[in-house]
Amino acid sequence: MLRSCGRTLTNGTLRTALQRCYSAAVQANTDAEKSIAAKIQAGLNAQSISVADTSGGCGAMYSIEVVADEFKGMSIVKQHQLVTKLLKEQIAEWHGFQLVAKAP
Repeated sequence: MLRSCGRTLTNGTLRTALQRCYSAAVQANTDAEKSIAAKIQAGLNAQSISVADTSGGCGAMYSIEVVADEFKGMSIVKQHQLVTKLLKEQIAEWHGFQLVAKAP
């Protein structure tokens, strides 16, 4: 068995999993922003992820937007809980963040 994007793969699913991992439109400039986007993409099948450091470059505040099919039928609170669970370790180091999560 192989693992990709945090998921266990069986025969025939490798191509689909890789497409999901790399098909999201990611908008992130710095290494820290890219790391946050990668953590989100590893846990969700997101169509788009946007991460911006809004603290002037020191990494204390972020603005994050995630669009994912997994959010369909979920309340905003549940959507936010899903993303914050993925970023738990990073969030502990931040001063704050703004999160927009929505279904396509």
